[in-house]
Amino acid sequence: MLNRLKIPLSLGLAFYGIAYLTVRQLGYNSTSFMVISYLYIALAGIIGIKYEIKRMNKSDSLLSVFRNIVVIQEGEELIMKRLLTREKYKLRGEIEKL
Repeated sequence: MLNRLKIPLSLGLAFYGIAYLTVRQLGYNSTSFMVISYLYIALAGIIGIKYEIKRMNKSDSLLSVFRNIVVIQEGEELIMKRLLTREKYKLRGEIEKL
């Protein structure tokens, strides 16, 4: 059980460390908040890649995996924009404001 937790724990701690150093260097302001927000998006992408690769069959191409990851990234960015601006957005290849 502990072996299965090593990679997720170290990944989470690494992102926490980057966020901590960012706030420590820049202070907690809009710039550091933006960096932390994109770290959250990157972490979601990394987790998505991990599970897509596990789910991938030998016949699947790597391109199909990356298409799914792009959808995950766009969805996470959409969530962050909704949280920050309190406006609604729609996803159609590009993010459009409603």
